[in-house]
Amino acid sequence: MLRLGARKVTLTFAAAIGTSVVVALGTAGSSGTAEAAATGSIQAQTVHHLAPSSNPGGLGNGPWYFCPKNQTTISECIISNGAGNQMTIHSSGYAALTFASVGSGYYTLKNAAGHCVYETSGKRVQLRSGGCLGVKDEEWSWKYDDTGFFFKNKGRGNILVTDGTVDGFKVWGGTTSQYWHWYLCNSTKCYF
Repeated sequence: MLRLGARKVTLTFAAAIGTSVVVALGTAGSSGTAEAAATGSIQAQTVHHLAPSSNPGGLGNGPWYFCPKNQTTISECIISNGAGNQMTIHSSGYAALTFASVGSGYYTLKNAAGHCVYETSGKRVQLRSGGCLGVKDEEWSWKYDDTGFFFKNKGRGNILVTDGTVDGFKVWGGTTSQYWHWYLCNSTKCYF
């Protein structure tokens, strides 16, 4: 049985850059889907704020959960909704994504089944049906500023965004006027 994060925990950051804060994230019910099998638990987290000069590539390839940074609790993260469907934000069933370098500072984001995250011509962000095609709309630059991580699509030039941080909000290719900074979380730590 797979248990996924759901309990909300308020985070307050008053520590200096480079320090960490330990938070506890709860668990919820299980899911029998293939996507849920590729995800893991987010239970007890250490949240790390990286210095602005940190190289995010040093964190490793994942798998990672992408959680909007603009929430006061880490309880909502991206879910895939299956290949060919637009990704959304949800409190359980998080999509576990890994990074694979394609050179020149760009990466593909893949789920455990090998489907690439890409941006459509309509700015929808979703998993490609049938794997990866090796095209620019599947390539993302991995950036970090003093606020957190953000991801820019090579083919479309848009940033990975969501319109909100609660269940059901969609994930898009957009601009910095939306929620565009992300926590990167694994089963033991979240980074921003």
